Order: sequence, then structure tokens, then C-alpha cells
Amino acid sequence: PNVQFTVRVEATPGVPFTLEAATNLNALIPWSPLMTTNVPAMPFDYVDFDVKLSEKPQKFYRVLQP
Repeated sequence: PNVQFTVRVEATPGVPFTLEAATNLNALIPWSPLMTTNVPAMPFDYVDFDVKLSEKPQKFYRVLQP
């Protein structure tokens, strides 16, 4: 019940970025945005509590930054 996964983001400070996740890379539109933020310092840690192995056997993450 208390499963979590931490993603550490190293991006350009002060520039907005979007963290996205996918559970199936073969889907037509697999990526779903988790959050968009603009932080003044890096690294940035995101804790994902939606990682129950029985419901989602794998999860992929990516960061988009202009």
C-alpha cells in the first residue's frame, strides 16, 4: 500500500519542464503528463505513488524541456 518510486530530474534550472509517464510504449499515444513546473534549482525529485506492480507491471518516464 505504501509503494513509491522517486524520479530525479536534471534539467536546465529556471526553464519549464514537463514530466511524463507511460505504461505501454507500443500505444498510439503512450505518454501522459504528470506535472509541469519551473524550478530555480536542480536536481528536482518527483515521488510517484501510482506504481502498484499488480496494476501497472512497468512504467517509463521522460522529461520534456524546450
